[in-house]
Formats: sequence, structure tokens, C-alpha cells
Amino acid sequence: MDSVIYISVCLSNGSIRLFKETVRSLDTPKYVRFYINVEKSLLAVAPYHKNSLKSHKIPKNLYTDNGAMVIYSKMFCEIIYRQMNWNRNMLYRVPGKTLAKENMAVFDLLKAKTYNDCDF
Repeated sequence: MDSVIYISVCLSNGSIRLFKETVRSLDTPKYVRFYINVEKSLLAVAPYHKNSLKSHKIPKNLYTDNGAMVIYSKMFCEIIYRQMNWNRNMLYRVPGKTLAKENMAVFDLLKAKTYNDCDF
């Protein structure tokens, strides 16, 4: 049985949080990249083989008690919020699943749940 994984998106501070289980589901890569399909309202995260302008390094302390994977990109968050017509003052937690064959995690933005606080 596939377990549900999550990301959180917050426009007010321009952040996207990858939950630890999300990164683990991708076999703990050193870098990841984001992909968005605006027509299908999907966001994907996939391992990437090197550091680049479009990739994000996984913190070495991610799996410690205080570890977190938070990426700051106001522009990317703005694209998501505009596309989904989301409330700019809310945090959105998006469920997803890992596609093992494609080695990526996919999140259905239409299934996002809202929360009041963007504090991670």
C-alpha cells in the first residue's frame, strides 16, 4: 500500500516545504527539482544528479530532529497560488504519492488543504 506524502506551500514567505518522508520516498537524493503541469494542476518533485540553477540541495541534517527541507522562491509560489486561485494569506498542505517507476513524487494541487499559519 502506498503511503501519502506531503508538501506545504506558503506565499506570504515564499516557501515550499518538503516533508522528510517525501524526500525518503525518492531514495534520499542529494538534489531535487520541481516540475509543474498547470493544465493538470500537478506539482512534481524528482531527484536530480547535480547542483544547478533549477535544482535544490537536500540539507545534510534533514533527518535530525531539527532538520527541515524548506525552499524559498516567491516567484514559484506565486505561480502556484495564481494558477490555483488560492488565498494568499493561507498555508496549503498538498497530498501526493511517489511514482516509483518514474522516480518522482506527484502532488495534486486540487486536493490541497488550507491552514492559517505559514510558520514551519
